[in-house]
Amino acid sequence: MAEQEISNSQDFKDYLKCTWANKLTLAGYLSLLATFVLGYLCKETQLSYLGVITCGSLCSSVSLLQSTLFGLETLDTYQEARSYIRKFGKLKETFREIKERDYCTRAGLRLAAKEAGLELGLN
Repeated sequence: MAEQEISNSQDFKDYLKCTWANKLTLAGYLSLLATFVLGYLCKETQLSYLGVITCGSLCSSVSLLQSTLFGLETLDTYQEARSYIRKFGKLKETFREIKERDYCTRAGLRLAAKEAGLELGLN
C-alpha cells in the first residue's frame, strides 16, 4: 500500500504527472473542484436542487480519490519504475507481468515507460 509523503518539489511535480496519468484520480479532483463551484452557486442562487447535485459531486469525488488512494500508488509505482529504467535501461520482467494488477499501478508503469520511450503494452 502506498504510505508515501510528498516531501519536495520534485515529488510534487511527479505527483501532478501521475495525477494526470491516472484518469480516476484526475476525475476525483475535478469532481472535488466541481463540488466547491456548485456549493458556491447553491449558496448564491438558493436553488435547492443544486444542493443535491453538490452532495452527489462530493460523494463521487471522495469515492474516486479514496479508491485510487489519492494517486499515491501510481506515484510510488512510477518512481520505482523510473528509477529502475534509469539504472538498467529497461523494465524488469516483474513489471511486464503487471497486467493482472490494478489500474493505478498500470498507470504509473505506463507513465514511466512512456517517458523512457519504452513500449509497455498495458491497457
